[in-house]
Amino acid sequence: MNDANTGREKEKAKNNIMDKVNMVINMLKIDSSLSTLEEALTLLSEIKEEKRGKIVNKLLAEINYLIAVEYKKMKNFEKMKQYAEKSINLYKKCNIVSLEDSVPILSELLPDYMHEGVVRSRLLEGEKYGSA
Repeated sequence: MNDANTGREKEKAKNNIMDKVNMVINMLKIDSSLSTLEEALTLLSEIKEEKRGKIVNKLLAEINYLIAVEYKKMKNFEKMKQYAEKSINLYKKCNIVSLEDSVPILSELLPDYMHEGVVRSRLLEGEKYGSA
């Protein structure tokens, strides 16, 4: 395979990933229920880890956070913790170092700024998972 074909293949794969990202964002703008969040998570999780960039990891972190919040509302603290920890680990991969970096992709559904510290403070700090 020559360099031109390799370049086209990489560009096509990148476009497919961004198509999936945009589809998930639009899906969640319409419906942010737990079942839709889980469906979005499944769709994005199909992208191989080595192909994920900062945008995909950040979106996965946001979705895991939103799922954790839903489980908190249901008082299922075991699942809440599981998804919160996934969110934190994904945010760590994003290397958020500025306010601009911390602006969420799903801005309609999340606080103004999102990073691992927000997840930790809102969901995991203290023993009282049931508090707001």
